[in-house]
Amino acid sequence: MPFLAQEHFPLSNKDIVSWTFDHIKYDWDKPIYIDALDDKRFISARKARKLVRQLAAGFKAIGVQKGDCVSIHSLNDIYYPIFFLGVIAAGGVYAGTNPAYTPHELTHTTKSAKAKYILTQPELLPNILKAAEDTGISKKNVIIFNPKGEKAPEGYLQWADLLKHGETDWVRFDDYETAYQTGAARLYSSGTTGLPKAAELSHLNLTAQHTLVYETNPRPYEVRRFLALPMFHAATAPSAFCTPLRNGDQAFVAPRYDLEKWFWAHEKYKITDLGVVPPIAVQVINSPMAKKYSLKSVKVGQCGAAPLDKGPQARLQVLIEDGAPLTQVWGMTETSCIATRHKYPAGDETGSVGTPIPNLDVKLVDDDGKDITGYDVRGELCVRGPTVIKGYFENPEANARDWDKDNFFHTGDIAYIDGKTGLYYIVDRKKELIKVRGFQVAPPELEGVLLMHPEIVDAAVIGVPDPVREGDELPRAYITRRTKDGKPSEEEVKEYIKEKLIYYKKLEGGVVFVDAIAKNASGKILKRLLREQAKEEMAREKEGREQGCRVISGLCDGGKDWRLSCGCQCLGPCGIGADDEFCCMDRAAQSRCSSRLLGM
Repeated sequence: MPFLAQEHFPLSNKDIVSWTFDHIKYDWDKPIYIDALDDKRFISARKARKLVRQLAAGFKAIGVQKGDCVSIHSLNDIYYPIFFLGVIAAGGVYAGTNPAYTPHELTHTTKSAKAKYILTQPELLPNILKAAEDTGISKKNVIIFNPKGEKAPEGYLQWADLLKHGETDWVRFDDYETAYQTGAARLYSSGTTGLPKAAELSHLNLTAQHTLVYETNPRPYEVRRFLALPMFHAATAPSAFCTPLRNGDQAFVAPRYDLEKWFWAHEKYKITDLGVVPPIAVQVINSPMAKKYSLKSVKVGQCGAAPLDKGPQARLQVLIEDGAPLTQVWGMTETSCIATRHKYPAGDETGSVGTPIPNLDVKLVDDDGKDITGYDVRGELCVRGPTVIKGYFENPEANARDWDKDNFFHTGDIAYIDGKTGLYYIVDRKKELIKVRGFQVAPPELEGVLLMHPEIVDAAVIGVPDPVREGDELPRAYITRRTKDGKPSEEEVKEYIKEKLIYYKKLEGGVVFVDAIAKNASGKILKRLLREQAKEEMAREKEGREQGCRVISGLCDGGKDWRLSCGCQCLGPCGIGADDEFCCMDRAAQSRCSSRLLGM
């Protein structure tokens, strides 16, 4: 029998815009969205409401109709949440895309969300224009966002033009069925398998996420957050778009993640609520800047997107306010972000992801989908509740696969519930997705791109352990060439993927050429055998690194002359020192040192 929710809280049936603005109890002129790099640039609730009403009129004036999807292709900005609300206010549906995506990826995401309009920044225009052309979006439906007066190309509508049509009220409603059925956002997810899909979050999903995560567990202090995680991502979207305006929480916004600016902003603005993903946590604790800047204003810390090892968690804990909880959370795009957490001010050092938020039912199932719900039993975690989306946009096949007859969403994550504490632990993954630096990488997407290469006849991609970041993975490809002339080479294959896909989908786990890829009688790739093969291959690779790839001396500071004994050149501050057993290879050094950890 499923574990039904032990706590139930009443939820709003209002549209997300009314829910955000109709019950503001703080000073309407208080700065809410603040440019972290220029704090004289900010948006208050009063200004936000006026802008949303102007955008509602502007979007309607250019032809946006009920249900039309508007895609925002932009770096973070204080106006990003306003565009989100403005699109919805006009009756449209928001979609956000990764600014670092290639034209190939943008074409797929734009098509899957059925976007009709695109709002983008001048420097991002070339890639998104190719996607617009491939998906039939006309030039007149591409809007340029240049908030700081950047020169805009001629012939395009500019975002300021949307503000010239006066004001109009937003589309309002206040009933359960409309709130549940009406889409507000299409966020991209690979789900449990397959290519990225548009997960459609309803108005109810978004209001319920805020209510059940924040209003049921309020903070006894004035909240200040630093938003450098990309706003297009489900880990950021709910808390960035609605929570600050609803609660009066201040959000200091940076266009992209940069380690020193991250430290600087936390100290300067006395950030209270820390949100990180494991790659950032590891980078923070290994950086000499942890001694230069203070994080002692942080009263609560949360880590999500992937498990954080106990060692890094403990080291990060000592950097924040004494006694402040630093815990792990779990959730997915399909659960509107957070689904399990530790209630403030509870702490945890065991690696647990806490307990389910109120109103959420859970069960565990075995490999055959049989209910095995109980304590201290491992099974696939399934969830049902108001924060769980009703399905992927126009994808009945995936919906039939991932939701069962009782409307439980099968997450693909393996969990158990501790019988003594009631805490939940994520211990494995049933789904084939590769988790790279907190991002989902779908093997079928890489395989499809590889099979487009004229000299490749078969391909399979799996995840292999990252030799540097414990608990993380890297994509590894097994390839059968068309001929035996050695073409394409490993480097040519890697470069081919690099040109087609975003950087974290690169084949940093390696390329292996095989005569044939093992499949069963029905043609399904036997990835279990490939994983066993990869385990043996990586053991040999590790042995080679230990024998001939040691750190020469010193602590890496990113200097151009700092080199490892294997000849690799360090590409940035990574904290690898002379006492480490062995160094990272080029690809690992790059991924560990890069400031482009977050797809921006």
